Amino acid sequence: MRFFIVFSTLIAPLLSATLVPMPREIDLGEGKLVVDVQTAVIAPDDLAPQAEVLTAALQKTTGYVHRFRTIKQVARFRYKRAIKLSLGKFEKPEFYRIEITPEGATIQGSDLAGLMHGIQTMAQLLPINDKPLPRALIPAQIIQDWPENPRRIFHLDVNAHLFPTDNLKSLIDWLSFHKLNELHLQLNGDHGWRMESLRFPKLHETGSIRTSTPPFGDPTGSDSTEYAGYYSREKIKELIAHANSRAITVVPTFTFTTGATSLIASYPELGDSPLKVANTWEDRKIGILQTDS
Repeated sequence: MRFFIVFSTLIAPLLSATLVPMPREIDLGEGKLVVDVQTAVIAPDDLAPQAEVLTAALQKTTGYVHRFRTIKQVARFRYKRAIKLSLGKFEKPEFYRIEITPEGATIQGSDLAGLMHGIQTMAQLLPINDKPLPRALIPAQIIQDWPENPRRIFHLDVNAHLFPTDNLKSLIDWLSFHKLNELHLQLNGDHGWRMESLRFPKLHETGSIRTSTPPFGDPTGSDSTEYAGYYSREKIKELIAHANSRAITVVPTFTFTTGATSLIASYPELGDSPLKVANTWEDRKIGILQTDS
């Protein structure tokens, strides 16, 4: 269960309703932080990827390009109402603390995941408007939170439909926004093999291709159009790097005892009989692999 949430005014329930998931502790202060063209994000060099997530969120709200400055650069420049990022010594994993005052804001995390959760909470506090807001206001407050469940998983099966890498990146952004921390990608099944394999190249050369796809609403029909595609090693690396910068772990998943049609289509010696990659949505019981034992 979530712990008791400290609210200092009656507006706190309305404020917390914009935050997903609701933080454990919100303590409202006095005044508001103005976010405008002068608002910069300050962080150590090694937190640049996390800082870029926040500057992008600020730009989406204000329409301005917000600067990321390292701690070394701060000595040469003066910024009003800056937002500072840092890692702190906190006992709980994925813990974050946000302090917002009219003079600026700080976001601290016990680790990179906690810091990213704090950044996403800060992004959720930004006002939503049809047009950019040159001066956005955020109520002064202190927020503290940490997850109840260490694993918060989203599972996506791409064996039947290959989503473009940019779409998966967008999905990762939304998972991070809602503080999930694992993306499980089902990369094979009856309807296709979706990852490049250097050791077993027939998996992507043959197993990624099916002769047709059933039209919507007709699970046994055919659109008479070949469907093919897989993620190259480079695309997988690119996806993992994007996920890592947002505290998301990409977990590849495979099925070998069921849903192995594309695998057997690539290497027939593994099955009872040769198969083709499935091109209908019918239920199948094929998939028991042949073994030496």
